[in-house]
Amino acid sequence: MPIDEDKLPYTLKALACQQADQLLTALGLDYLDGQQVTRHAAAAAACIAPELVTT
Repeated sequence: MPIDEDKLPYTLKALACQQADQLLTALGLDYLDGQQVTRHAAAAAACIAPELVTT
């Protein structure tokens, strides 16, 4: 399937946040830790998106 470049950052962000939520549930971290992990996951996904489009 071709990559929709316009939606890619949002898709990666959603996937990263979903995985972060699963990790938080598995580890039993508190709310503040969860917010930090989710922010970092979203930021990492935003950094990765342009690299995927150019390759």
